[in-house]
Amino acid sequence: SALLLLTVKKMAMPHVMRDRGSLFVRSARRRLSTTTDLRQTTDLRRPELLYPRARLWRRKVIFHGGPTNSGKTYRALEALKSAASGIYAGPLRLLAVEVFERLNLDGVYCSLFTGQERREVPFASHASCTIEMTPTKRAFEVAVVDEIQMLGSPDRGHAWTRALLGVDAREVHVCGSLDAADLVRQLCERTQDDFELFEYDRFTPLKVETRPVETWKQLQKGDCVVTFSKRDIHAVRAAISKETGRRCGVVYGALPPETRSHQAKLFNDDASKCDVLVASDAIGMGLNLNIRRVVFHSTRKYARNAVVSSNATSEKKDAVSEEEEEVQEDDQEEVDQEEDAAAAAFPEEEDDDASLVVVEKEEEEAETLKEATTTLTAFEKFVAPVEPALIKQIAGRAGRRSTLFDEGGMVAATTPDDLTYVRDVMANATVPLVPRAGVFPLPEMLAAFAKDNGLEDEPLTEVVAAFGKVCAVDESLFFFCGHEELSLVSGKLYEVLAPTVERFPVDDALIFCSA
Repeated sequence: SALLLLTVKKMAMPHVMRDRGSLFVRSARRRLSTTTDLRQTTDLRRPELLYPRARLWRRKVIFHGGPTNSGKTYRALEALKSAASGIYAGPLRLLAVEVFERLNLDGVYCSLFTGQERREVPFASHASCTIEMTPTKRAFEVAVVDEIQMLGSPDRGHAWTRALLGVDAREVHVCGSLDAADLVRQLCERTQDDFELFEYDRFTPLKVETRPVETWKQLQKGDCVVTFSKRDIHAVRAAISKETGRRCGVVYGALPPETRSHQAKLFNDDASKCDVLVASDAIGMGLNLNIRRVVFHSTRKYARNAVVSSNATSEKKDAVSEEEEEVQEDDQEEVDQEEDAAAAAFPEEEDDDASLVVVEKEEEEAETLKEATTTLTAFEKFVAPVEPALIKQIAGRAGRRSTLFDEGGMVAATTPDDLTYVRDVMANATVPLVPRAGVFPLPEMLAAFAKDNGLEDEPLTEVVAAFGKVCAVDESLFFFCGHEELSLVSGKLYEVLAPTVERFPVDDALIFCSA
């Protein structure tokens, strides 16, 4: 009877109970919405869940690990070529172009996607792209992610993490040094993907010379001088040409793709007059060059992240920021000049010396930059030794199999101290493991965060800075990264767009800067 009475009361006042219930639910939702939305839009503790397509099946992740010139990338690319569909993701535009050309020459229709260009081949089943352009909403049979150890990079690590966790492929081949194998294995455990490891040994010997290269006259055909400063690249090239009369090629990241590719071809051509190369650390990322000996001009480089994250004084930070801005402006001006020169220097009939016109137009500027190499500026004070893993990776480009110097390679430096550092690094078989993978929010997450917190009209740098302060990250495996590099790029973007665009959506700005 009590149950019947309760039922009658409910039937007598249904609208009252529904109104009270809905009022309670709406009130609770209002109280919890802000907290819940904030947690959802800033939660990076399980980044693998951001890619539901890749979680639909149990993928097979195959790790090809070993030193340079060990055949690991070749094995992965062979699997890519034999697949019905596939994607290659690499660290450099030049590498993406190289794979794009190789696959098409082998009869595999392949498109190209980089931040600078798109070449869509009709009926293409494969694609080659830079790591930041890796698609996560298109299915492939096989994917190749090159230089996987870069997922620990404080600037670009998040791009490798995104590619590894998000690429929608039944079989994922990752290539790189073995110091990242344990981390990739742990990530596969989280995603419940199968993990398989293949280890490779170097094909040809690699020796460190006993004496430094003290003058540029000691350079020989097939030598590659490596420097970690854009300013040094032009100054060193000018000094070599002046002291020895040799014509030097240059390879570094800011060169237009066509110029960079042609410079590499000139250096690889045995009949070319360009028999010495001056390059940045970009050559360590898998470029196939006929290098006999790697000569380190220096073993120290600017460590921006170490400075920004330390307790450096505001005066030091300002000095670094001003100098870095100056270098960026110089770089942009040089790139603009190089692109104009490249357009004029590449007629339909290809000239062996055409690409050299681009860098020779900088002769006067190189003379000015020589002074910068001898004067220690505030920017240059914040330098640190190059990581041992990068030293080994760059040194390994010498004496590669299937080149003119496949009997073995040599490694040297221009000062006794640098040579000692190189020798110690090469003698040490152990390399510190990559402990954690970088993460960064998806454009949709950042846009939702900006909307929920009234930051839609704020610059991208302000939105990212606010996100970084409240985001949740599983610090046992991941770290928040990419925001400092993004601040530099987006700052320039807003300077250019400010006079013409009233508002630039956060997600669009992020995609533009990441490309």
